[in-house]
Amino acid sequence: MDYERNLELELDMSTVNPPDLGWKGNGNDGVGTGLVAATDVVEGVAGSKGLEMNGVDEFVTVADAASIKYGTDPFSVSAWINLKDPYLDVIGSILDKFDQTNKQGWGLYAGPGALGNSRRIEFSINNGDSDAIWTQAAPKLAEVSIYSLAVYNGKLYGGTGSSGKLYEWNGVNAWVEVAPKLGAETIIYSLAVYNGKLYGGTYANGVAFGEVELCDFCGVQENRKLDECPICGRKMCYGCLATVQAGYSVSVCKVCVKRIDLESIRDRYAGKFEDLSRHLSKEISALKGKD
Repeated sequence: MDYERNLELELDMSTVNPPDLGWKGNGNDGVGTGLVAATDVVEGVAGSKGLEMNGVDEFVTVADAASIKYGTDPFSVSAWINLKDPYLDVIGSILDKFDQTNKQGWGLYAGPGALGNSRRIEFSINNGDSDAIWTQAAPKLAEVSIYSLAVYNGKLYGGTGSSGKLYEWNGVNAWVEVAPKLGAETIIYSLAVYNGKLYGGTYANGVAFGEVELCDFCGVQENRKLDECPICGRKMCYGCLATVQAGYSVSVCKVCVKRIDLESIRDRYAGKFEDLSRHLSKEISALKGKD
């Protein structure tokens, strides 16, 4: 009840000109534009009604009023929305109140930007400071973009593309490379700190890197979690693994691959994909843990 009594505006969306049902009775009624009752009043949430809008020239306007000028006081806005699936355009504004002349107001949006972000909700607010000036702090790197930023141990890190390198901000005027390109990865799309360590999500193979691991065969150090040989269990880098193809592919180390009688398996189950795969799996399991 306290929530209801604090509502400055509550629109009844069961009609093309939604009346204000707010407890305070402010009379902030809405006026529909481009809406037709016969086609645009649809089933809503929990047996209620709603308005279906085309996102172009159908909308509801509420006149400016003192009761909905919140100034610097805390406030909240909410709406029930249902997006058609599939949708072929950016959804855009859900609710907004903005003074274009003075650059003051707020807005609730769905999927600002590219279509790929259409399931994201964004709330923005401005109090006339849109003309704030960005100050360049570092010259451009020999990269296309800085795709990701994260603070780790009090320092700022950036993940780049198209070289997929990790840089650390020196705190003054430059980025310093701290990690080279990871294998064939071209972009560090995301950075995050987890359990006191810095991790990155990459493209094009979706590799996550963070902890440094050593190959048990050649000792090479890589910034990723190394694969383990399914037979001997030792960690192997890309240079020390072999891919076995027999119905399905599996990576084993270059030492253990010599222990698999692959030709015999292929000859015995030629053309029988499921039997071939099953026998290879059994052979690998039988060799596991044996010297």
